[in-house]
Amino acid sequence: MNMAVASIEVSETPLVLYTLRRADDALILGHRLSEWCGHAPMLEEDMALSNMALDLIGQARELYSYAARVEGADNDEDKLAYLRDVRDTATPHGMLLFLSMLDAGELLSPALTLRLVEIMAHSPRGPERLKAGFPKGSSFAHKIGTGGTNQGLTTAYNDVGLLTLADKRSYAVAAFLTGSTADERRQADLLADLGRAILRAVR
Repeated sequence: MNMAVASIEVSETPLVLYTLRRADDALILGHRLSEWCGHAPMLEEDMALSNMALDLIGQARELYSYAARVEGADNDEDKLAYLRDVRDTATPHGMLLFLSMLDAGELLSPALTLRLVEIMAHSPRGPERLKAGFPKGSSFAHKIGTGGTNQGLTTAYNDVGLLTLADKRSYAVAAFLTGSTADERRQADLLADLGRAILRAVR
């Protein structure tokens, strides 16, 4: 008998999404480590790996439960762990919220925030995307994303980051291009044009 269970909707607030990512990491690592139970070369390693797996599963449960409390919806740790849409991914709105909170120092300590923004600002990747449409003298701390191409459709061609103009005004920017049939050069040109349009809008 085939059974289908509808996926649940999850809040896109940055804290919930960040907590879920941490919980997912702990859950998967716990599951993978548990595969060594009864198979490690020495008894001591077997017991140690099993204990580490249990600890990671416990961390995942706490994080999923915390996310459920923060979200305030009708979701519990089991639903958040196993019933989220497998296509669950970042959205432009969620990304803008995340970047705004990062810029405001609400996600990390001041030192870590500064370090992360510095890494993003010095990224050598994607200069032909949004950054190509921004003026000299501005800074764009960004991260690009590129999906594969299947049957002529590119699944994702993205660029997100914090734009700081020469006059120190700053903006969170997120560009998500999906389902494009254009080649990579044309996709880059589209994002560069979007960068120029953003600049015109804020002047």
